Order: sequence, then C-alpha cells, then structure tokens
Amino acid sequence: MYDINFIGQRIVPESRKKIITAIVAFSALSLGLTLASIGATSVSDLQTADVYAAEVIKLREHFTGIPSEDELETIIGRTEPHLKDIGKIVGTRVRFAPIWESIARAVPDGVWLTRVSVVDPRGSAEEGKSKSRSFRGIIMEGVALAGRGPEGDEAISTFVGNLKDDEELQSIIQDVDSLGTGLEQIRGTSVVGFEITCPF
Repeated sequence: MYDINFIGQRIVPESRKKIITAIVAFSALSLGLTLASIGATSVSDLQTADVYAAEVIKLREHFTGIPSEDELETIIGRTEPHLKDIGKIVGTRVRFAPIWESIARAVPDGVWLTRVSVVDPRGSAEEGKSKSRSFRGIIMEGVALAGRGPEGDEAISTFVGNLKDDEELQSIIQDVDSLGTGLEQIRGTSVVGFEITCPF
C-alpha cells in the first residue's frame, strides 16, 4: 500500500514513513533527555554551591575574631616598618666565624690568648665592664714569653701586624690597638701580658 507524501517530490512507502517517524521521535526523545540531564546537572551544581556557602557561613560564625581581607591588609601594612628594621639589623650584623679564623691564623709562636670576648654596649653591664659603654668590638687578652730580651714585645708586635695584614678581618674591624699589661709569672715562667682591642 502506498501513501502519497510530497517529501522531496517523491511517493514514499508507508513503511518507510513509519521508520522516519520513529527516527525523528527517537531523536526528539534523546534531545529531551540531554536537556533534562543538563538541567539536572545545573541544579545539582547550584545546590552544591549553596551547601558550600552555608558551610562557610557556619565556619565564620563558629570561629569568631577571624579578620577580613581588609583587616589583614591593614595588619600586614603595620608590620612592614618592623620588617624593614629587622632587615637593617640583619644587614649590619657581624659574622664572627671569619673573625675567629683570622685571629687564630694571626697568633704567632710564643703568644697565647687567655681570653677573647665581644663587647657590645647593647649587652649586659658585665660585658662592657672593661671598656666604656660606647666601645663595640673585640677584646683579646693574652701573654707572650718574656725571655731575656724584647722577644715578648716582638711577638706581640708580630701578632698585631698579622691582624692588621688580614684583609678579611680589616673589612670588619676599624683598627687594632695594643696595650701591655706588664710582666707576670706563670708557673715560674716570665711572660708579658697584653690586651688588644679591635673596634667594629
């Protein structure tokens, strides 16, 4: 049986017409299901966002005193000057490891150091008891063998010269000053005492 249908100016069999109708219906159903799926996903995303937003609100209500972004920026702005001050302190700090190495290399034969200390007027009063409160630097105390002649004084002069010739040490300290503290007897041996100061 044939049904007259003016599609493409052709006569289409009724069975083929049913197939085309089924394909169109299936496509329409697929399109409807796809749109429904997209709609359901969008609704689910909105519900998920609402849930997260509600949790965030609960957390903010639970944790009181949490600063806002503006308050955090204000706090950070207040700390900036302090960070600059800390940076200045770090930039001007003295590295002592190279100083100790330079002093150890400079000690000649016949000279013994009995005390090496760092004096800083910002420290305790005990640290600066041997110097004025304005002095800041290194104090070295020691002895040299006195012998029968000027050997002790020569050894001390050699030590001072070695300190002055050390380029790394000279880049840190300002000067090297020496002061004799007189003759001493240590277990029957005559020694010459000295004190050397190296201000920063």
